[in-house]
Amino acid sequence: MIAECREHVRKHGELSPGKVFVSSVGSLPCKSVIHTVGPMWKGGSRNEDADLKLAVEAAVEEADRRKHRSVSLPAVSCGVYGFPSDRGAKIILSSVRQLLNTSTTLTEVSVVSGQSVIQSFHDTLTTAFGSSNVKRLALNPPQPDDSGKCKK
Repeated sequence: MIAECREHVRKHGELSPGKVFVSSVGSLPCKSVIHTVGPMWKGGSRNEDADLKLAVEAAVEEADRRKHRSVSLPAVSCGVYGFPSDRGAKIILSSVRQLLNTSTTLTEVSVVSGQSVIQSFHDTLTTAFGSSNVKRLALNPPQPDDSGKCKK
């Protein structure tokens, strides 16, 4: 998968927000790996919010186009790219909610990241939907089920 990604960058350049690249899965127990890139945080004055929304929308829309029922997203830009996790959570979760309302096949989106970032996402979900409507806070990575599919 890494060689495939390097080849894509060599031929097409780096991804920009709103663009995706779909690679093989290597040894991952999933149907496809949809790559996207979000913005590096520069203080919020360089279109970071809009670029994050574009990146998330592109990845989720690609999963829907491929008829996936579920997708796991990293907390795009909320790690080493420095995007504030509470702000990123609002943008990412709002985008995901809108896309799930129009999706033809996608019914489940999981956000994966480190514990502190996931806690920000959980807090945002609880505020937006109420604690009784938030499925769970899983601080462990998704595990494949017996069929090899990613389980959330």
